[in-house]
Amino acid sequence: MDPIKGEMTYRIPANEIINKPGSEYGIELKDFYSTEILNEPITTSVLDGHCKLQWKADWAMRLLARDIRFEMHGEDLTSSANIAIKIATSLERETPKLYKYGLFLDDNCKKISKSKGNGFSLEKSVDLLTDKALINYLEKNPKRNSKFHINLSPRLNDLALAKSDLSTTYTKAHRILTASQPHTLQSAVDFLRRYSLSMSNDAIQYSYNYFIETRKNSKSPDLTFSEAEKKFITLLSFCLEEVSTEKIQDINLYHLVHDCYKNTFNKDSKNHPWEIIYKSLFNNNYGPRISTWLEITGIKEFIRRLKDSVEMSETTYIEEMGIDEARSNEKTNMGSKSAHTIEDSETSYSEAISFDSVKEQCLKLAQALKSKRHEIVNSVSSYQCKNVTDDEISRSLDLLLNIQENQDYFKLKIHGVTSFLPLNQPLYATVCFGFIPSLMSKDTCIRPPTAMHSHYQKLLKALDFRDYSNSLSVSFEDKESFVSKRIQVTDAVIFTGTPENALKVRKHFRKKTLFILNGAGHNPLVISHDADIDQAIESAKRVVLYNQGQDCAGPNSILIHNDIYNDFRLRLIDELKKIEHKVGTYEDPNTIVGPNSDIDHSIKLASIFKQYREFCTYGGEINIINGLIKPTIFEKPLALGGNYKEFFAPIFFLQAYGSDDELDSYFSQPQYSTNAMYISLFGTSHYIQNELSKNIHLSESILMNTDLHLVERGTTPYGGQGVAASCIYFNGQVIKGNTLPQRDIYNHLVLNP
Repeated sequence: MDPIKGEMTYRIPANEIINKPGSEYGIELKDFYSTEILNEPITTSVLDGHCKLQWKADWAMRLLARDIRFEMHGEDLTSSANIAIKIATSLERETPKLYKYGLFLDDNCKKISKSKGNGFSLEKSVDLLTDKALINYLEKNPKRNSKFHINLSPRLNDLALAKSDLSTTYTKAHRILTASQPHTLQSAVDFLRRYSLSMSNDAIQYSYNYFIETRKNSKSPDLTFSEAEKKFITLLSFCLEEVSTEKIQDINLYHLVHDCYKNTFNKDSKNHPWEIIYKSLFNNNYGPRISTWLEITGIKEFIRRLKDSVEMSETTYIEEMGIDEARSNEKTNMGSKSAHTIEDSETSYSEAISFDSVKEQCLKLAQALKSKRHEIVNSVSSYQCKNVTDDEISRSLDLLLNIQENQDYFKLKIHGVTSFLPLNQPLYATVCFGFIPSLMSKDTCIRPPTAMHSHYQKLLKALDFRDYSNSLSVSFEDKESFVSKRIQVTDAVIFTGTPENALKVRKHFRKKTLFILNGAGHNPLVISHDADIDQAIESAKRVVLYNQGQDCAGPNSILIHNDIYNDFRLRLIDELKKIEHKVGTYEDPNTIVGPNSDIDHSIKLASIFKQYREFCTYGGEINIINGLIKPTIFEKPLALGGNYKEFFAPIFFLQAYGSDDELDSYFSQPQYSTNAMYISLFGTSHYIQNELSKNIHLSESILMNTDLHLVERGTTPYGGQGVAASCIYFNGQVIKGNTLPQRDIYNHLVLNP
């Protein structure tokens, strides 16, 4: 900056990555500033309109510079208006008259925001609303907040019609067009006339525009095709092209469909040909009557949609059926080119990993963990209980001393790994998400959460992980600065935390960056009628009280069969009374339940305790000064609704159930599936073992007569089918399922880059 000349010089680095508002991933500045000069110094004056003030001052100065006497503003700019008045007063200028109007809200009653893209712009509204509808809407009570979103269009247009008109003309048109799925404006006209709806040409245009807009914004079911379905669709489209398309009524579509179906599926198949066709034409399991749609739309569009809906080409199917043997060699060659090998990826990652060196580094760190155990325990004694630190050391040793189980993943080094550690288990998380990935990369940097910084620095003094890996570093910068420095050098991100926070971080990185999410899981315990109660209680104590409930393995709910419910609850209360003297401060080495790592979390829990206080039968004490939450039991019958909230506290949420139908009501809730991780089943349950959807729980995520703390190991994948529990984001795709950093880095970046 040159204050004497009133000039400033800046530079736009082409390859720097930023988060563009509304974008799901980070983008490079060369794409964002495509019309600007890049990588060169640019000098500009800050005077004479060549530079813009920051918003609040800028607005005020524009009002004064242009001698504006009257200005309207939204309710959300009230504070800016107050600053404008103060600036005008301080400059001894006449204060403009400012008029506040209500905000336009989206369909969720959220403020319309250009950056979020949830708006209904005036440009778009003129295509969907008649002039009269728009004027009527804008003139009504302008000081009040009003919903203004696309889905209001038919209703607003109907309200603007004269009373003599049919008052639901546009609404009816929308229903007809949605059901008919017209291909063009003309086909929309034909469908509306077929159903005797009389509308002007302008009204039809508005209705068709609305149909196109809502179809574009609608979220269709995630429908996929099996290989047999692809073959059926491809054969049908091929046969339709072979017959004459001049007279569509001459085509016996019904027989043709069933002939193609018989040639593709066996007689015992449960597939239905017309459902496959609907899925192919409209990406849905239902739609308009095919004969009517085909008559108005035409056979060419019918064939085009069939062919576009499946990835398998017509020629591929013909070759597989042996119709054109001459092309089989070409198909084979194409298949060989698409296969990825480690040799192919060496252009990106060429430095080989010596596994002997990996084992040696792991052994050195394991020896340090053993020899410095006392110092390590003391270093985090103000952050967590001694039994937790002991457990972390044991788990870390198991991973380090058995790293040969993952030998196949250590082939080539990637460039960089960025890891965001969780609020709990600082030692074990560092080994899993920092040290081990550093053996697979040239640059690995980990960042503990802010609340852990002072405690983590003490841990580093006791055991500095950086002494055992040349590529490992630790950052204590604020999250924004940390992310901005890591964007360019990162191939893989390992994030442990809530899905909401993961999204905030992920959108800063490129789409091609591997993003491994370890999120929040439900992990219920199911105690069936024939369970070993003593074994079940020990597991419940272990997973609920570990690290005072601050662990993703903690269950949101413990589901107990009615036959043993009373016995279970009474014995659990007896067990908790026996350990009341072990609830207290971290400094006492015998403490097994201490204060929450985030003291303010106790305040959040207080509101939940208030919500469930009628169900509290033991404990319920919260100290919002030191963050101590004592072990608590809530008892709420499953018939009154399942619990899907993660407490992150030592809370036993007991729910009695009597039948498989009640279990199904718990596991079939949409609130459950997104966070599905593991089930610990004690005893037997026909529903859990045979009927539970495999989309929610694969067999390996159902633990029999054990719990996560006993089976979890750093050398094996961890997580479930819920995308909020664990998943991978890579190249714009979401891959749900368990995660293991060393496996995922190898599979996605080394083996198949």
